Formats: sequence, structure tokens, C-alpha cells
Amino acid sequence: RGDLEGAKAAWRRADERGHPGGAYNLGVLLKERGDLEGAKAAYRRADERGDPGGAYNLGMLLAERGDLEGAEAAYRRADERGHPGGAYKLALVLKERGDLEGAKAAWRRAADSPDQQVTTLARDALSPTDD
Repeated sequence: RGDLEGAKAAWRRADERGHPGGAYNLGVLLKERGDLEGAKAAYRRADERGDPGGAYNLGMLLAERGDLEGAEAAYRRADERGHPGGAYKLALVLKERGDLEGAKAAWRRAADSPDQQVTTLARDALSPTDD
């Protein structure tokens, strides 16, 4: 309804009570407002509570800041929790590191996703490298 301050307060309360979705949503709002450190901390809390989206978004922020090792670990956790974007991004990091077999396996997991956009990207990535 446009009450971003009210939403922020509600998500902060949920986060303080240990709710992974509260931390995740707070992270999204903080990132949209340019508070990248606050968003990173919120995503990290969501990730620590098992939220796949928190792990994925944490990986995105870490990758943007050049922390590929941290991003890889976050993407791996997102992938393990069934996040198709996590599998896809993990594949990109693994390919960059030279682990083509690991990248192919991650792309295959992403290609089996119900998320059509991720499925298409993963299948496109696999097509020139699969025999």
C-alpha cells in the first residue's frame, strides 16, 4: 500500500524475532534504498536461518563486491536449498574457476527448475558445452 516505513518496521520486528522471511524482506527493502551493508547483514541472517533467497541475494551482493569465494559459498547454500538461481549462479562461478564439470552439474540442476527464465538460461549454457 506504499507504506514502506511501516513495512520496514514490520520486517525488522519479524527479523528480530528470528523469522527468515522477515530478514529476507528487510534485506530487499534496504538494498532498494541503497543500504548495501544493511541489506548484506539482513540477507546473512536470512541465510543463517535457512532461507534460500537470503543465501542467493547474499551471494549476489558478495559477487558484486568481488568476493567470489563468499559468493560461491552462498550460491552453494542456495542451490542446496533448491533455489534455481543459486544453482545457475554457482555454475557461473564454477566455470570461471575452471570447474567445468561442477558448472555443468549445477546448470543441469538449474535446467530442471520450474522457473522458466532460469531453465532457459541454464539450457542455453549447457547446449554449447554438452556433448
